[in-house]
Amino acid sequence: MEEAHRLFSADSLIFIDARNEQVFKREHLPEALSLPYSYKGVRWNKVAFIKEIRSNIIVTYCDSKICNLSYGLALFLSEEVNSDVYYLHGGIEAWVAAGYPVYSDF
Repeated sequence: MEEAHRLFSADSLIFIDARNEQVFKREHLPEALSLPYSYKGVRWNKVAFIKEIRSNIIVTYCDSKICNLSYGLALFLSEEVNSDVYYLHGGIEAWVAAGYPVYSDF
């Protein structure tokens, strides 16, 4: 968690939220992008946008350590983008517990 925060603070990574857009709007990590993932896949127009992002590191996340959406999205993106892709173990729940900020679009 500390490493993810350090890299984010140094503008070295981008967060991608795997949860649905309504949940994302309610609470998300700083400057995160929304790319909802399900076992049905992702919206391809958003994947094309993600491919254009110039970031060496992408970190996906979802709600908590029992949420598998971020892991599935990380596996998917690792085959689609030219970046190192990781998932944030513990998700937004662990981020908040560590005392890091979250944002809302409301």
